[in-house]
Amino acid sequence: MSQDLLIAAKKPALSKEEKPKNDKHRFSFLVILFSVFVAVILWFYVQDAEAPDYKKTFTNIPVEMQSLSSSYSVITGGDNRVNITLVGKRSDLNKIKASDLMAYLDLSGATQSGEYPIGVLVPEGTELFDCFPKAATLYIDQTISKSVDLEVEKGGYTVTGVELEYETAVEQIQIKGPKGVLDQVVSAQVKVGDLGEVYESFESNMDYKLLDKNGNEVTSRHIVMPEKNVLVKVRVIKKKAVPLTITPKNGWWSESDMKYTISPQTVLVKGEPATVDALESIDALVLDESTVDSSRYTTTLTPDKILLPEGIRLAETVGDIEIDLTLQKNTARTLKMRLDSGHVAVTPPEKTGLSYTLEGTSLSFKIRGNYETINEAEVEDFYLNIDLSQITATGTVEVPVEIVQTSATEGKYYAVGSYTVKVLISDGSEKKD
Repeated sequence: MSQDLLIAAKKPALSKEEKPKNDKHRFSFLVILFSVFVAVILWFYVQDAEAPDYKKTFTNIPVEMQSLSSSYSVITGGDNRVNITLVGKRSDLNKIKASDLMAYLDLSGATQSGEYPIGVLVPEGTELFDCFPKAATLYIDQTISKSVDLEVEKGGYTVTGVELEYETAVEQIQIKGPKGVLDQVVSAQVKVGDLGEVYESFESNMDYKLLDKNGNEVTSRHIVMPEKNVLVKVRVIKKKAVPLTITPKNGWWSESDMKYTISPQTVLVKGEPATVDALESIDALVLDESTVDSSRYTTTLTPDKILLPEGIRLAETVGDIEIDLTLQKNTARTLKMRLDSGHVAVTPPEKTGLSYTLEGTSLSFKIRGNYETINEAEVEDFYLNIDLSQITATGTVEVPVEIVQTSATEGKYYAVGSYTVKVLISDGSEKKD
């Protein structure tokens, strides 16, 4: 056995207690090393997160227009977006969203086109590093209002014997917008289109467009219109020449009692086909027989006095209408009624304290009728009504008299003309002799 082996054999072995002591020192060293590593990492992280010069860019941020006078409009250049770069702590910037940023154009006092700077409002704790672009070029024009006539482009139809008329709910369209754009607009137009077979009138809401002097459509998102459509009435009409006639109001005259001429004899009218087809004549005059106190009656009427049925209108220009009427087999008589008769009814004044006295003893009035019946008339066939209810002052007044015929004699004869009586109104304050 060599000497080295003898020495090794003699060297005492490590005890069990010595080995754990060295392992413990090695573990402590590793813990310290790891802690230092973590601390360094945290230090770099904190330095990076809390550094005040960290940058972050937000893209496609919309630019708002503020404080523009209502008298002006932005025609072009109003739709802007920018990229905004902020500087600050990373921890602060990471909390910010694009919606937290605001870019704006301050247009207070702006009256003309040009380049306007873009402002940016940034969240607290950050600073604006850059905004791109930094300005916006705007075309600004004065805002005006304007009225233009509304026209109808008529539609086609295939029905014969009728015509179509068009009526719009409004005659003009009120528009608002930039002067430069509105100066191009000269009219508004509704296009009806092809209607095909149309037999009845109808109405519908229809779109309209704005036109320039050459008939081209003018469009702009800056034009403000009250409505996008208007109510259009499409009338199906038919024309017809209809004779003019005279009708006695109370039916006291028959056709054989009247001989008259009307010039013109007929008028051209228009309306719904069914209404026109059913029309045989039109009253130029409905004459109250009680107003005609002679056998001859003449008058001149203006066209607006023609009594057109509902839904019927004149289809031509008509001048004055001349009427000449003669009553045949018709004559007049005069009757006299005493004012103290039982056939005189007086309604006294409503005001308390007033009394009345009829002046005169009788009233004469005229009646008319045909030859066969008028001589049968008696004064007792009529009543006189005198209404004083609304009189409030004293003195002599002249009041109208209503002449009423008894029902048993209606149609045989009738009173004509208008009459009054004098009445003394007193309040009892006159001195007595």
